[in-house]
Amino acid sequence: MNRRSAWPLRILALMAFACFATAAMRAPVSLHEPTGATRLVHLPRRDLSIEMPFRGTLLMLPPLAAEYFLATDAPETASGLTHLSSASLDGGLISKLYPRIAELSRQSRSFPTPHAINLEAVMKLDPGTIMVMSFLAEPLERIGLPALPVMLPGNEQGVVMTACVFAAVAGRSERCKPLQASWQASFDETTALTSKFSNRPRVLAITLLADGSVRAQGPSTLTGRLIERAGGTNIVGGSFGGIVKQPMLSAEQVLSLDPDVILISASSSVASAAAFVEDPRWRIFRASRLRRVYREPEGLVLGLSGIVETPIRLRWMAELFHPRELAPKLRVMAAKTYASAVNFHPSGAELDRILSVAANVGMADSWRFSAASLTHSETTTP
Repeated sequence: MNRRSAWPLRILALMAFACFATAAMRAPVSLHEPTGATRLVHLPRRDLSIEMPFRGTLLMLPPLAAEYFLATDAPETASGLTHLSSASLDGGLISKLYPRIAELSRQSRSFPTPHAINLEAVMKLDPGTIMVMSFLAEPLERIGLPALPVMLPGNEQGVVMTACVFAAVAGRSERCKPLQASWQASFDETTALTSKFSNRPRVLAITLLADGSVRAQGPSTLTGRLIERAGGTNIVGGSFGGIVKQPMLSAEQVLSLDPDVILISASSSVASAAAFVEDPRWRIFRASRLRRVYREPEGLVLGLSGIVETPIRLRWMAELFHPRELAPKLRVMAAKTYASAVNFHPSGAELDRILSVAANVGMADSWRFSAASLTHSETTTP
């Protein structure tokens, strides 16, 4: 969104704030007086000072709520949460790992959507910081609220930076370095292997929307970058992508691209790779004929993202792009990653769920992510 198109939204937000402020005047809410002590959080363009003692974080950006919990491993520091769908809670394991997410979501009537900023409710909650979409942060800051503008990371560095900011906000800065070191080691290990492969499959990563339309992941998105790092070639670009990061594609355009591999996002309307392959619209594609269509793993909540889970996603891609060169080690890697980062030891059934094993049954080489892969993971291949 450019600055000019963002202004109407900002003006509407300010008008809404004024209405809520009037309501708040009828029932005054006193904010905590500054204690003098502050927690300083370094942001890309400025620093954020948070009053002590810390009064918790209001999470107004649902896609990054799970990342806050994983990066901080301090669920008690979250004081409020935008309402999450039952699919996000019941369909993912994040609420099992952190029951506070479900608890806060049940209490989130005052924050039904990221756009519905109920100023009176915010003032009553009186959070130490508010994580909100970038274009809403400025109006909140103007009325003296501790807003922290957050954007979905578009590259690997953004993922690391976001996690470290979250940890700093929660007073757990010490988690940043070990999480980043583990991230870097995992990325380096995978990319050191995939950089040697000259045979790079042509990959198309898409989200299938409920209306049947297709949104692709361009080369400048995080998914597009991961495809390249995993030893594939993202074929969306040029006339299809242009400067649009996630272009909409027609069935004809998808057919003209005719990729070797198709990755379907975890948030897509299609429940399994088999459902895609059997759809008459997609049946003739090369990837469908070769059964190299895969629904991306759901992870702990609707996708592998963030500083803990993105390295798992990278290895998942690499093993699918180069199944003959890489041993099936993802399942073991995933279990070790969760245990090390957040002391979570998933069961076999939970790993199946995290890696979306059932959603990819019948696809080429999908067996390597099931429990059957464990007998093959200790081979001499990398």
